[in-house]
Amino acid sequence: MALAKPMPLEERIIQIRKECDEIIDRHVEEIRKECVSVPAPNIRRDIELQARGCPCAQAMHVMGKTDELYSEAS
Repeated sequence: MALAKPMPLEERIIQIRKECDEIIDRHVEEIRKECVSVPAPNIRRDIELQARGCPCAQAMHVMGKTDELYSEAS
């Protein structure tokens, strides 16, 4: 049985970014349920300011995993 060829890095990055955006979008919608008058782009911008960097860092922040993101590998 042949091993599956690994997905190229650029395809994995695109897939991960999509997953991160989905996580962030779900979080934004949860907040909007509590703060109906706040537009979604404002909530998203707040997340971006709290977790500067790429969507991956923002998703980790939303999931409460910032420590894991920035801790040194053992």
